[in-house]
Amino acid sequence: MDIVKSPELLIRIADDTYGMKLEFIEAEMLLGYIEGSDFCLLVDGEASDDAALLIHDNQSDAENSGDTVFQFLDVIDFCQSANASILDEQKDLRNPSERYVRELRKDEALLSRLEYIAGLIADFNRTEDE
Repeated sequence: MDIVKSPELLIRIADDTYGMKLEFIEAEMLLGYIEGSDFCLLVDGEASDDAALLIHDNQSDAENSGDTVFQFLDVIDFCQSANASILDEQKDLRNPSERYVRELRKDEALLSRLEYIAGLIADFNRTEDE
């Protein structure tokens, strides 16, 4: 398994494997939340229809431990949770940076949009399989 480090690779995997079109800035944001949470994305195989993603905990001793990504929505959900945790931490600070909170709110809106699109794709793929 290889670590997904570049936004370009994540864009290719999202498109080829999950049918999700990402912009560079979106892929960069997703990787930022994953890496900032001390996790990484692992890919088994090349970006293709049968490539498998794994959200891997970098603190784990097991080489390939983590949650298999069955839908790209799983990646987005992980990032939404990370974003929500950071926003909650900011609420507890005496003087949170307003600029940083605004950026987090922008990310929150972008993640919500990505979640909606990924949900539509997952629903479409599910009905296609039936």
